[in-house]
Amino acid sequence: MFGKMMVLGVVAILGSLILVACGSDNMPSRDAYLDQLSTSQKDALCDWGTDNGPAAGTTDCGGGLSVTIKTASDCKADTTPALHCTVGALEDCWESMKTDVCNPTGCTAYYACL
Repeated sequence: MFGKMMVLGVVAILGSLILVACGSDNMPSRDAYLDQLSTSQKDALCDWGTDNGPAAGTTDCGGGLSVTIKTASDCKADTTPALHCTVGALEDCWESMKTDVCNPTGCTAYYACL
């Protein structure tokens, strides 16, 4: 449970990071690593997340677990070090959170990065 809570917390942190504008010239490729992105690539990913993930805010998942999704501006301001995980793994996880932010089904590859 702690690992899952930690992952969801990281997803929430990177969710702001994940917020990237589709079609942006600065959007990193799916095989790029999060911890190797330039500031402009991170910002593009943050913008994309706004359009392609769950809405910003906090969701109570029960059992003492809550998930907070940041806004694009909060994501861009976040200085938390990113994981050595691919952009594609994060995108897949992020998009699956639109269906169920508390139990996303597309996060297996992303969780493996923890």
